[in-house]
Amino acid sequence: MARKYAYNTSADALLAPAKGAVFFEDWEVAVDHANHDLLCAEMSRLAYADEKTVTASLAQIGFSPIGFLGGDTLAGRTAAKGTQGFVAKHPAQGLTILAFRGTEAGRFEDLVSDLDTVQTDFPGGGRIHSGFLKAYRSVTARIETLLEQRTGTLLITGHSLGAALATVAVAAMAPAPDKLITFGSPRVGDRVFGELIKNRLAPEAVHRFVGCCDIVTRVPPERFDAGHFSKLFGELGNFDGLNPFKRKMAEAVAAIAAKILAQGFRALRPPLEFVHVAPPRYIRFDGSVVDHPGEATQSQDQRAARAAYPHSTANQFDRLQALFKALHATTSGPSELRAFIHRLFGLARGDPVPLRDLADHAPINYVSGVTGRV
Repeated sequence: MARKYAYNTSADALLAPAKGAVFFEDWEVAVDHANHDLLCAEMSRLAYADEKTVTASLAQIGFSPIGFLGGDTLAGRTAAKGTQGFVAKHPAQGLTILAFRGTEAGRFEDLVSDLDTVQTDFPGGGRIHSGFLKAYRSVTARIETLLEQRTGTLLITGHSLGAALATVAVAAMAPAPDKLITFGSPRVGDRVFGELIKNRLAPEAVHRFVGCCDIVTRVPPERFDAGHFSKLFGELGNFDGLNPFKRKMAEAVAAIAAKILAQGFRALRPPLEFVHVAPPRYIRFDGSVVDHPGEATQSQDQRAARAAYPHSTANQFDRLQALFKALHATTSGPSELRAFIHRLFGLARGDPVPLRDLADHAPINYVSGVTGRV
């Protein structure tokens, strides 16, 4: 059976998921291949590795790569707008997998795709995140060519930015795949786009895993108004953990910042709207998975997780203030971007991640959520 892992709070697990990683540990092909959630969780983590590692790791479990998206070079990644991944197949098992890589902190082209938040019309209906659509279009022809060699069931998967691209792929490709399984996905488009996904795949064919406090699953906000921004700031700053006086001050500061942000987006027509395409498969604080929990259940679990997180600084509000101050830092180019991101989150090599909301986003914590944690 696939190895179970402990919850990982290291900076490398979040910012460099393939660094020092061993993939498909202790797998039993007959059992673990049949668990499509587990298979896709590990494939999504593997997508962060270089082509040599991907090929060797796939061979361990009888898969072979049909081809890669983007490539390992800066020129290839830039041409593909940061979009990387691979298509692999296992003819004997009747499986083909398209796995997209997520955002990596040291890659400028990834952040461009993430931050291009203005919505654009999607050809099939609705409006979606412009950066995600541009990134997917940059590799559409390549994907179509690779999938000509598909065999059997087609699974599409990804983590973070990769999850968003997987969602766009389901809406764009013909014929539709058999399953969409994502991990730590941001919101991709509006309600009309969400209905398009529902019309293409049955509810049981869409598995959207959400790791407890994972902040990426709560962005972009559903609405770009003061209320939604304030809620986001309150969760990231863990205002519940402050004493009454400091909480009041924090809420006041957050309200002002939220109002300023909302005013900046108010002129956009039509206004921005983002929804998730399926209910969550929620990985609880204790590592167990619950299907479709209510918002109150999630909020209670998240408060407990933040309160128990062992690496928090004095409180998350102080850390949030530090993050905002760090945004004034500058870099001289893409080569310094990884150092900037580490500086932004106060992370040195080997340091733990200071916020539960960030640590939950690490790909290995999604793998351990699917297998069960030790």
